[in-house]
Amino acid sequence: MDRSKAVLVDEPWNFMVFSLEGRWILTYFVEAETSYNVSIQLTAQEVEALHAKALAPQRLLETFRASREEYRSREIHPPVWP
Repeated sequence: MDRSKAVLVDEPWNFMVFSLEGRWILTYFVEAETSYNVSIQLTAQEVEALHAKALAPQRLLETFRASREEYRSREIHPPVWP
Protein backbone atom coordinates (compact mmCIF):
# COMPACT_ATOMS: atom_id res chain seq x y z
CA MET A 1 0.00 0.00 0.00
CA ASP A 2 1.35 3.40 -0.97
CA ARG A 3 1.38 5.59 2.14
CA SER A 4 3.27 8.46 0.54
CA LYS A 5 1.87 11.89 1.10
CA ALA A 6 2.56 15.38 -0.12
CA VAL A 7 0.98 18.63 1.01
CA LEU A 8 0.27 21.11 -1.78
CA VAL A 9 -1.45 23.83 0.28
CA ASP A 10 -1.99 24.20 4.02
CA GLU A 11 -4.01 27.00 5.61
CA PRO A 12 -4.39 26.06 9.30
CA TRP A 13 -7.97 26.05 10.60
CA ASN A 14 -9.26 26.54 7.05
CA PHE A 15 -8.22 23.84 4.56
CA MET A 16 -5.49 21.59 3.26
CA VAL A 17 -4.84 20.08 -0.18
CA PHE A 18 -2.73 16.93 -0.08
CA SER A 19 -1.98 13.61 -1.69
CA LEU A 20 -2.56 10.47 0.34
CA GLU A 21 -2.22 6.93 -0.96
CA GLY A 22 -2.37 8.12 -4.56
CA ARG A 23 -5.47 10.29 -4.14
CA TRP A 24 -5.54 14.10 -4.05
CA ILE A 25 -7.84 15.40 -1.35
CA LEU A 26 -9.07 18.78 -0.17
CA THR A 27 -10.12 18.73 3.48
CA TYR A 28 -11.74 21.82 4.91
CA PHE A 29 -12.96 22.98 8.28
CA VAL A 30 -16.61 23.89 8.81
CA GLU A 31 -17.56 25.95 11.82
CA ALA A 32 -21.26 25.83 12.65
CA GLU A 33 -23.16 24.78 15.77
CA THR A 34 -20.57 22.03 15.90
CA SER A 35 -17.23 22.13 14.10
CA TYR A 36 -16.35 19.39 11.64
CA ASN A 37 -14.20 18.58 8.62
CA VAL A 38 -15.20 17.69 5.06
CA SER A 39 -12.85 15.82 2.71
CA ILE A 40 -13.40 15.79 -1.04
CA GLN A 41 -11.44 13.73 -3.53
CA LEU A 42 -10.15 15.93 -6.34
CA THR A 43 -10.40 15.05 -10.00
CA ALA A 44 -7.33 14.77 -12.21
CA GLN A 45 -8.36 18.03 -13.92
CA GLU A 46 -8.59 19.88 -10.60
CA VAL A 47 -5.16 18.61 -9.53
CA GLU A 48 -3.60 19.59 -12.86
CA ALA A 49 -5.15 23.07 -12.63
CA LEU A 50 -3.85 23.52 -9.08
CA HIS A 51 -0.33 22.44 -10.07
CA ALA A 52 -0.37 24.73 -13.11
CA LYS A 53 -1.66 27.57 -10.90
CA ALA A 54 -4.60 27.92 -13.30
CA LEU A 55 -6.91 27.39 -10.33
CA ALA A 56 -6.41 28.85 -6.88
CA PRO A 57 -7.12 26.38 -4.08
CA GLN A 58 -9.20 29.04 -2.33
CA ARG A 59 -11.47 29.23 -5.39
CA LEU A 60 -11.91 25.47 -5.39
CA LEU A 61 -12.75 25.61 -1.68
CA GLU A 62 -15.34 28.35 -2.30
CA THR A 63 -16.94 26.19 -4.98
CA PHE A 64 -17.14 23.16 -2.69
CA ARG A 65 -18.59 25.20 0.17
CA ALA A 66 -21.16 26.94 -2.04
CA SER A 67 -22.34 23.75 -3.77
CA ARG A 68 -21.76 21.01 -1.21
CA GLU A 69 -24.63 18.83 -2.48
CA GLU A 70 -23.12 18.81 -5.96
CA TYR A 71 -19.86 17.33 -4.64
CA ARG A 72 -21.29 15.02 -1.98
CA SER A 73 -20.60 11.92 -4.11
CA ARG A 74 -16.87 12.75 -3.90
CA GLU A 75 -16.80 13.17 -0.13
CA ILE A 76 -14.56 10.82 1.82
CA HIS A 77 -15.96 9.40 5.03
CA PRO A 78 -14.60 9.76 7.60
CA PRO A 79 -12.73 12.99 6.71
CA VAL A 80 -8.97 12.58 6.44
CA TRP A 81 -5.81 14.54 7.23
CA PRO A 82 -2.32 13.45 6.18
